[in-house]
Amino acid sequence: MRDVIVFPINGQRPHSNEIAGSDLDGDQYWVYWGDRFTIEQHVEPLSYTGAKKIEVSSITPE
Repeated sequence: MRDVIVFPINGQRPHSNEIAGSDLDGDQYWVYWGDRFTIEQHVEPLSYTGAKKIEVSSITPE
């Protein structure tokens, strides 16, 4: 394969969501393949606690 980005499935949050809150429904990303881009400073990510899932036992027309 060439020019492919693979996101892992392990972890508390999908990487696509960590990147920009994305759900991969047509969102666009910018990818740089060159070697002139360097990161000079490492910053720890902010803390994130996901929303609690609301469970609905059943949905009826009543």
